[in-house]
Amino acid sequence: MAWQRRNKKSGYKRKYKAKSPEDAENTPPPARNLSPGQITGIEMQKKNAKRISIFINDKFAFGLHQDVLLQHALHSGMSLDAAQINMLVEADALLRAKEAAIMYLGHRARTEHEVRTKLRGKAFEEEIIDQVVKRLYELSYLDDEQFASRYTQNRFQYKGYGPQRIRTELRRLGIAPALIEQALEALLPANDVVARAQVEAEKRLRRLRNEKDLYKKRRKLFDFLVRRGHTSEVAREVIEKLNLDAADT
Repeated sequence: MAWQRRNKKSGYKRKYKAKSPEDAENTPPPARNLSPGQITGIEMQKKNAKRISIFINDKFAFGLHQDVLLQHALHSGMSLDAAQINMLVEADALLRAKEAAIMYLGHRARTEHEVRTKLRGKAFEEEIIDQVVKRLYELSYLDDEQFASRYTQNRFQYKGYGPQRIRTELRRLGIAPALIEQALEALLPANDVVARAQVEAEKRLRRLRNEKDLYKKRRKLFDFLVRRGHTSEVAREVIEKLNLDAADT
């Protein structure tokens, strides 16, 4: 390929090196249907003390988390058939996927879509991802309904975003349409959207104080409110309430 030829001429060599434990987790799960045989060696891995290398018939076969090793009481001299090996590899992948998901959730609340996308990026199989997501729901680490409700309240109260922008952001995060509408339906009756939009509009006006053209000022304010996710009707009502004509006289 042209890319390869150019690199060869320049003497450039790519180095494949895991920069962190998280980078190492991106390695795809071990291949299935490994050859059966007898465990001839069990060694702790140098880069990760929690990872154990399993040797079958004096050859490296696969790596396991130490918890999987202990759970299945693996030991030298033990014979493993193909089904047992596949089961161990899957158990290890499941554990690694759970750890990756919980670490990802440790930074902030996530949606199911975000978690699935993260795990797919680490090359976990869909079956493993399904199991992890199910378990996260059972542990209440995942809850798209609660996420949508809290996200909606937060964006409205602290950011001053209107329903349209909140709806768009929740869709981008992978929340189901029904849950989005449910969250918005709970928000709107209990809050004065026009009043909240007016607060944001008054803040914006301070940045428009040097705009002498009344038409341009109204247009810029209208566009600002629409970008914030408010409907055209709300934007017009807010601008009328601000009575810009009187303010400029």
